[in-house]
Amino acid sequence: MRDIALAVAASLALVLWELAFQLIVVVGHWQPTELEIYAGDKVGFALLLVLALAVAWRWRRDGFAGPFALRQWWMLWPIWLDALVPLSQGLAEDGWRYLAGWGAVSLAVGFGEEGLFRGVVMTTLGLERPRRAILLSAMAFGAIHLAGLLSPVDYRLVLAQSASVVGLGVILGAVRVRTGSIWPGIIVHAVLDFCGIAAGGGVVEAMQYSDDALYSMLGAGAVALAWGLALCWRLPGTHGGLALSAAPAAP
Repeated sequence: MRDIALAVAASLALVLWELAFQLIVVVGHWQPTELEIYAGDKVGFALLLVLALAVAWRWRRDGFAGPFALRQWWMLWPIWLDALVPLSQGLAEDGWRYLAGWGAVSLAVGFGEEGLFRGVVMTTLGLERPRRAILLSAMAFGAIHLAGLLSPVDYRLVLAQSASVVGLGVILGAVRVRTGSIWPGIIVHAVLDFCGIAAGGGVVEAMQYSDDALYSMLGAGAVALAWGLALCWRLPGTHGGLALSAAPAAP
């Protein structure tokens, strides 16, 4: 239970940072644009994570020393599909500086959230029991997204997103174990966020409620969860679905 408590504490670090950043904005009477507030929030957390990892010397054990493992990227196909579908309607943002800004934000989100959940949290839960670490970290990943209930986004989409990202978390965790690296997860996470934001014209616009958006999100989450569980069923070092070790697959 101690490892679960530590993993929960690590997950809550993201929530505490979000609250602290919002407090800074209010106290400082800052009136930022949507891009500016997300840049300060997400890039700030990514930098704090870099500092924490450096101080604790956790880079290697949290998966940052792993390979890019390009041959394993096919296992992320539901996430690549989720990323490409919004682009079928084109880009809503036509300024390259704006797109570059959202690109930096998306990269910071990918680095920060993957570094936390597939890095620190999974390592804390114990990679010698990979399926347990994958599933618990994925549930924590989904729970953290409930913080969106404090945003202007419709609560129904927030709840649907929180449920659907559990499936994404299972896939990302399984690939983390199979490759011994979180870099594939960081990259696909950043691409997913960027494509959605760029096609939607910002975070709030990309999360506008409609029945189609709700059902699409839930459907994509169900597909991701099914595929993620399939990846978990026979991980390297498992037999008959029982986790025995966490040896990564060759890149």
